[in-house]
Amino acid sequence: MYFSQIEALIKNDWRGDNSLKIVLLVFEYFKKRALRNDYSNIGFHQIYHEAIKSGVVKLGCEDEVKIIINYLLDKHIEFLKVNYFLVDNGLWHPLSVEELLDAKLHGSIVDPNTGELIYDYESKVCILFSLNRFHQLDVEVK
Repeated sequence: MYFSQIEALIKNDWRGDNSLKIVLLVFEYFKKRALRNDYSNIGFHQIYHEAIKSGVVKLGCEDEVKIIINYLLDKHIEFLKVNYFLVDNGLWHPLSVEELLDAKLHGSIVDPNTGELIYDYESKVCILFSLNRFHQLDVEVK
């Protein structure tokens, strides 16, 4: 899907909603990153801070921004993707959804370095977001 199609979808889905400005701000933030070919991961607080800095969001509106991020992750748009990491002793290990579900089921996760079980894994899981690479920037024809 092209960015212009995603933007039109956002405007249609959020038409008449007070949060439209915030959704478009987050969309533009990631679009600018794509223009710089920056598909790196960022955390919720970076996105939230960007919205506050722009003046579109006030402190205390975390839930509203979370709803917007969930919308941008939704299957019908998949503008963003979520990435999970186990952070232990300063090392970042990517985690799959299956690994997280298995950890939830068994109450622990295996340390990728030592093989030992980590029971307090939830405090060591970091959730980050990145732009879904399947979307394409619109190509301007001259």
